Amino acid sequence: MMPALVEHYREVIARAPGPAPWYLGQIASDLSTPLAKLTWSRDPNGGPTELVDGNRHPYALASIYSYVLKISPTQFVVWYKAGMPEVGEMHFQLYDIASLRPMTDKQATFARLTKTAFAAAATPVAEYSIPRNQPDGPRTTQFPSEFADCPELLVLVSNDNAWDNVGLDLWSIDPPNQQMKVISQDWFTRGPYDFGYQWVTRVARSTETGNLIGDGIRIGASVLNEDGSRFLEWLG
Repeated sequence: MMPALVEHYREVIARAPGPAPWYLGQIASDLSTPLAKLTWSRDPNGGPTELVDGNRHPYALASIYSYVLKISPTQFVVWYKAGMPEVGEMHFQLYDIASLRPMTDKQATFARLTKTAFAAAATPVAEYSIPRNQPDGPRTTQFPSEFADCPELLVLVSNDNAWDNVGLDLWSIDPPNQQMKVISQDWFTRGPYDFGYQWVTRVARSTETGNLIGDGIRIGASVLNEDGSRFLEWLG
């Protein structure tokens, strides 16, 4: 692979959202505006990651494994697992950045006590859920019309048994056109990996080649083909 392409792929994956708390300090989840500098602050004791202003007032709390993606200068999308493992779903929320306000002590305390996946002193513009148990292949969705400006969402969905029944799917979701495709990540689940210790955390698409780039915890960056079904090579 040419060095210029390697560098391009590294830039692509660096802009991909990843799960809290590990990735929220990166550019994909930067929710600052010209009027407010907001930063993500990780809890050393394992609590939710806080979106705070310069005075340490929390504007939002993101629990472990939730994703936050800024999709435009004015909006962001959050997604996370919800429900029981056997009948769970992936839940998506769309917010206006301008609607974020400092949370009251009561709101922040309640979110921590209830272990809310994502909490903010703001009401979502729209939200939508998809059952996690999905077969491979394309299907239609029914995202609310408010998601019309949302770009492709690349969502990693794993089962809750990371030891003897590993399952990992990639969902390629096109909210404006109400389409999604489920792609099993067999290259990973059938590969020589230490499941539970190594895991894929984020995926992004190159606009130059169409290929997908992924990386994760204790695993290198990899290149997949355009539909995400085939491992091509390690990024190196």
